[in-house]
Amino acid sequence: TEHALLGLLAAKDGLAAHVLGELGVTPERILAQECLAAVREPRPYDSLGVQPRLKQAIEHSRRIAEGLGHRVTNTEHLLAGILAVPDALAVEVLRRLRVSADDVRAALARRLETDAQRLVVTRRRRRRLLARTG
Repeated sequence: TEHALLGLLAAKDGLAAHVLGELGVTPERILAQECLAAVREPRPYDSLGVQPRLKQAIEHSRRIAEGLGHRVTNTEHLLAGILAVPDALAVEVLRRLRVSADDVRAALARRLETDAQRLVVTRRRRRRLLARTG
């Protein structure tokens, strides 16, 4: 998920990059985190080469987009999806930068003109969205 976070920042035209930038998150600050240097052991991947936590984040992002009535999943949805995976390394990196998941959700919600709670994936909301999407 930490690589996805860097990718979101690299997509400079994306809403996620603007929100993270407003919060003082830069690629340089992310790469300077010691917790990233510690991650050297191999991690599990699925058949497409995607780590389980990133796969979860992608699934959450799709549900968040659908829950907001958006037909396309964009960078802002992926950022919210990453935040929905609490044990994701990207969330830890943000925490170490003194940027909480709630701070990011609030900034995203302001830009999307929606309630920050709509960017949270709870078990109950996940079941509702899954029922709606089949």
